[in-house]
Amino acid sequence: MNTTLPLWGWVVIPLLLLAQGVWLFMDASKHGRHPWLWGVLGLVQLPLPILVYYFFVRKQVLE
Repeated sequence: MNTTLPLWGWVVIPLLLLAQGVWLFMDASKHGRHPWLWGVLGLVQLPLPILVYYFFVRKQVLE
């Protein structure tokens, strides 16, 4: 069984991580919620940081 990631995966995954990190940084900056922390967390893992940010941090801002 071949478990290596195809070439397109090596391109798509970093782009998703970068997009997530940038979006988290920009949105956290807008709401004053530690933008560097969220930006760096968004660059490291997918999709947990954006889910945590949306359900715990952003939800508190909206309430």
